[in-house]
Amino acid sequence: GIEAKDEHGQTIQLHAPMTIDASGRNGFAANAMGWKRKRDPELNKIALWTYYKGGKRGEGRDEGAPPPVDLAQERRNGDFVRDSIQGGAVTACHDLSDGGMIVALAEMALSGGIGASITMPDDTVPLHAWLFGEDQARYIVTTNDVEALLQAAATAGVPASVIGQTGGASLTVQSDYTISINELRATHEGWLPDYMTVT
Repeated sequence: GIEAKDEHGQTIQLHAPMTIDASGRNGFAANAMGWKRKRDPELNKIALWTYYKGGKRGEGRDEGAPPPVDLAQERRNGDFVRDSIQGGAVTACHDLSDGGMIVALAEMALSGGIGASITMPDDTVPLHAWLFGEDQARYIVTTNDVEALLQAAATAGVPASVIGQTGGASLTVQSDYTISINELRATHEGWLPDYMTVT
């Protein structure tokens, strides 16, 4: 199980019959039925364990500070994004839970065939952390009305910022790193056949 804060700031324990380690090291899936723990009805079937603030790792292991988990913020952000999609304010969306912003952006570009140029809004974190961080409750969205979406986010208490613009046939980060969608697609789709033909 994991410890997290609920919407009232109370520390809660969450347990499920299966836990999947999504920390990126020594992933495992274990049936928790024999752990003699009470199943948490909110999780129902599966709990995803990932780095979280205050999380405990195995003895002698230190991979650095985990991203924080704030269940109230998670719900607020998720509700806002869902409502914005349903209301038509968001034209495309991807969560950042599997590889971070740059992976989500690459997947969106490959799916839609549209490039993008992004710039980190500030330098409070290293570029690699901003691009690959899998922090909770983060989404990348596109919209036809930036100001209206920013205003709606502020009203809902959801942090939001403009990080770039879609268009063109390439992905560009910080004006320094560029890859064409064609090259990205060839690399993404071609590695396995290339790997299999090596003798």
